[in-house]
Amino acid sequence: MDPVLDVDGLSVSFPGPRGTRLPAVEDLGFAVRPGETLAIVGESGCGKSATALALLGLLPPHATATARRLSIAGTELSSADPRTSPEIWRRQRGGRIAMIFQEPLTALNPVLTIGEQVAEAVRAHEPVSWRTARGRALDLLRRVRLPSPERCLEAYPHQLSGGMRQRVVIAMALACRPAVLVADEPTTALDVTVQARVLDLIGEIQRETRAALILITHDLGIVADRADRVLVMYAGRAVETRHARDLFAAPAHPYTRALLAARPRPGWTGPRPRLAEIPGRVPGLAERGAAGCRFAPRCASVLPECHTLRPGPRSVAGGEAACHRVAETTETEEPARAACA
Repeated sequence: MDPVLDVDGLSVSFPGPRGTRLPAVEDLGFAVRPGETLAIVGESGCGKSATALALLGLLPPHATATARRLSIAGTELSSADPRTSPEIWRRQRGGRIAMIFQEPLTALNPVLTIGEQVAEAVRAHEPVSWRTARGRALDLLRRVRLPSPERCLEAYPHQLSGGMRQRVVIAMALACRPAVLVADEPTTALDVTVQARVLDLIGEIQRETRAALILITHDLGIVADRADRVLVMYAGRAVETRHARDLFAAPAHPYTRALLAARPRPGWTGPRPRLAEIPGRVPGLAERGAAGCRFAPRCASVLPECHTLRPGPRSVAGGEAACHRVAETTETEEPARAACA
């Protein structure tokens, strides 16, 4: 099955001192097929949200995004600059690719009713009347199982709970049946019960529409439960891309192993040990040199060449990892599995 989203060589940069460009995302590539879920994980500052915004042409004007290939539902967009070709991107957003934003209260317009905002999403892509769009908006609110959808249609965002607002954002994203959904931390600030309901709703809609889903999250439990493949990012680069079951069974990159070791362990009995920590921090944009592995200063398995030679992607079970030690780590799966179980 051909991918509905195909990305190769995606890079995002921001202006730096004295006319330089600072890399936020470098040479990123992935493909997602209809009905597939790709999870993008990594610490804050690794480039996850910048990647999502670049896919929708929503980066701020001072940012620059380039790609060798950026194909969404068969439309090639690598040569279309959102600043000089805004109409091309407007046709894509909501129509072929849509985003479920991290914070629904800031994603919604506080001075428009819910009905006006959902209907506007319909009219942005389809030549229908306000009456027809409003009817579609009501159907969408019912589809995302909002209680009292007729009342919600007339409500303002501040009058709804966090979980209800998130369902409205999902309804807007689904308004024109996009082929690709990008969910950027869709359950942030929601309690555990509401989180599960929102994720179940997204999964149910994905199964119905066969949309490709890019799920950006810090929650590795969600990734293990819902993702087909996982892309691990560190400091703007992909360090590991694999099938979820292979990655959780035997993570190949030291950064992936460190992330898994730092997660809480469900079902633990007896005194709880202190959670493992990754020393140091993600380097800022101005601290990212071109040479070497960017995780080297924090890595417990660092080699001398890690500081000078950038590791290229190497094949591992279910995907690839960019690490000089990949040959060693794939031969010692049991210790890795035991450390991260």
